[in-house]
Amino acid sequence: MRNAERGVGGLGDFEPIGEKENAMSEKIEKTDEEWRRLLTPEQYEVTRRKGTERPFTGKYWDLHDQGVYLCICCGNELFNSETKFDSGCGWPS
Repeated sequence: MRNAERGVGGLGDFEPIGEKENAMSEKIEKTDEEWRRLLTPEQYEVTRRKGTERPFTGKYWDLHDQGVYLCICCGNELFNSETKFDSGCGWPS
């Protein structure tokens, strides 16, 4: 795992469940129960149910580590830390 690879929405360090090489070319198909077994309750809520965390909470809202942030489900790159900025809203931007 590269330095500072992160899940979405303050979800923690992880090894992506999907294969990065296949993430865009093949759809990852898992049942709801499979996702529930693979993800923590918070990860499941954010990634599978479009949830969010409260503003000014969570591990990543004020994190400034260098690296690439990846989706915990498929391994796709979400953004590079060089593009992160303080939006003042309390969520990672």
